[in-house]
Amino acid sequence: MIYEVIIQEKAIKDAQEYAAYILSESGRAPALKWLDGLYASIETLSQMPQRYKIIEENNSFEIELRHLLYFSHRIIYHIQEENNSVHIIRIYHSARLLE
Repeated sequence: MIYEVIIQEKAIKDAQEYAAYILSESGRAPALKWLDGLYASIETLSQMPQRYKIIEENNSFEIELRHLLYFSHRIIYHIQEENNSVHIIRIYHSARLLE
């Protein structure tokens, strides 16, 4: 089954902010490489999104949240089985807990 992957505005902002940080520290090429890899990783969630773990702080939320690790970041997402979609909620540094 193929799932539609939807990236929410907060997640897009998270990605843009970290890419801007990479840009300021390392330049354009590394920032673009990180962003391209991030979006490629996100797209893999269109198939078998259940393969990744439920986040440890999941009990604090009303919906089931999972994460995919991409380098030092966690891609936090929710699967909506009723419409075959995956919603990317946030992109956090892995040292942080989801708030």
